[in-house]
Amino acid sequence: MHISKEQLQRFARYEIPYSELTSDPKHDTYEPYDLTTEDIIAVVEKLDSMFEEPFLRFWDEWLVPVFDMASPLNEVLRTDDLLEEDYCARGLIESDKDLLLYVLHAFDDLPCWRSARFPEKAQVGQVIEVDLLLDVIRSYLFNKPLPFTEWEFPYPIKEDYIDYIYEKEGDREEISEEEKVLFRRYVEEMIALHNITALKAKGFLSYGGSSLYPCDWQVSRDCLQKAFELSQDPTYANALGYIYYYGRCNGFKPEYEKAFPYFVYGYIHKLYESTYKLADMYKGGKGVVQSTETYRQIIEELYGYALNDFCNGEDKKFADVALRMGGVYEDVYGDLPQAYGCYLQADYALKRRMDEEHYGDDQVAGYIRDALDRTRDAVDHKGKILRGNAGPFLRFLMQDREDCIASVSKLKKGYKLTLKKKRFTGRKMLVTVPECDYCVLTEKITLYFQGEDFPVGSYVFDDYRRSYSEDDRFILTFEGKTVLELPEELEYRVR
Repeated sequence: MHISKEQLQRFARYEIPYSELTSDPKHDTYEPYDLTTEDIIAVVEKLDSMFEEPFLRFWDEWLVPVFDMASPLNEVLRTDDLLEEDYCARGLIESDKDLLLYVLHAFDDLPCWRSARFPEKAQVGQVIEVDLLLDVIRSYLFNKPLPFTEWEFPYPIKEDYIDYIYEKEGDREEISEEEKVLFRRYVEEMIALHNITALKAKGFLSYGGSSLYPCDWQVSRDCLQKAFELSQDPTYANALGYIYYYGRCNGFKPEYEKAFPYFVYGYIHKLYESTYKLADMYKGGKGVVQSTETYRQIIEELYGYALNDFCNGEDKKFADVALRMGGVYEDVYGDLPQAYGCYLQADYALKRRMDEEHYGDDQVAGYIRDALDRTRDAVDHKGKILRGNAGPFLRFLMQDREDCIASVSKLKKGYKLTLKKKRFTGRKMLVTVPECDYCVLTEKITLYFQGEDFPVGSYVFDDYRRSYSEDDRFILTFEGKTVLELPEELEYRVR
């Protein structure tokens, strides 16, 4: 039996069920058919008329035949191909195709697909947001003749648009004036409904200012305060802590007592910024008892986490943490060379993120420059030549106790030694050599040295030890057996 385009259209509009479409057991061919926006509108209108009828009926008669990959109609209607297409680029329904894809995705995202279970007597209106889909359809049709800035949509689509513009601003993409007008209108409408997405957008976009809102600390504080009360999200608490810490709503006279509970909340929820600002408060006795020991403990613990994240490709304010870790070495331990190494790390990390334009980064850069200048003379600078041994580099490499490879190759002058993990896991090393003013995040360490009759090749090792004999050496071993010996004293050139 050949199923015609007309029959497919009737099914696509849910005028006939799948059982009627395929009533002849000999059916085996279909005419090509493109699902249309009119089809999907008809389906939603049909669902409205059967709002209180069993969902199982719609599931068997339309949803499964259209969306199940084992169904021939899934291929005929190109359902899976359609679901892979981009739509609603700005979060809005702007074309017939957008509307078609929006409804298809709404059906495809139903929870019952993940479990294939729902109450046997469940009604259509209990499983599908029919009212929302109807509102979306009616809004789109109503908006067609109107200017962009006058478009009206149900709240979920307004929320999607607010998110879209907010992210676009964060990515420093150009936003048209009409997009800004519609954005601000939606934000104000949604704030009146205590919508967290809108409160977040206006709160953070007013925090220091943006292309969408001028800097207004009172507006930012009020929006973020409301968002925090509604969500208890530590991100909002952290921002509020900063507003009060710097007195941005108090003539720039700090309000430490108000900042403290917000930073404690962020610290408990493991936010790095809240954690190091809480440490700063203890260091300076700002609104709390002054305690250098508390400051040291917080920063040392945080530095370990932040360094690990940084080496794994996640920069959670590592520059700010390394700057404070340098302060611990400088002010608490009096170890200026170690402090200088941390300040090098802070400088390196900040330069990696500077193109993202984080608020306050210029000030942080100034602190780092001052710290480097203050501790630079405590280090014996060697340029790019370091007289010593490979011990520090081996320690960087072996932190995870994984199998590593040492590769030695002969050059026209001297040798090249490359150290790396046998299996790269995504975690890099922050190799820092203060004597060489060297700091780099890398997956391998390359050293150059002079020597005679040195063995070339690649050597797998899982440990190393230092041999204190007449001829001190670093011995690389694998399963307890020596695979390579590196001289104690070499002139390494780092690159």
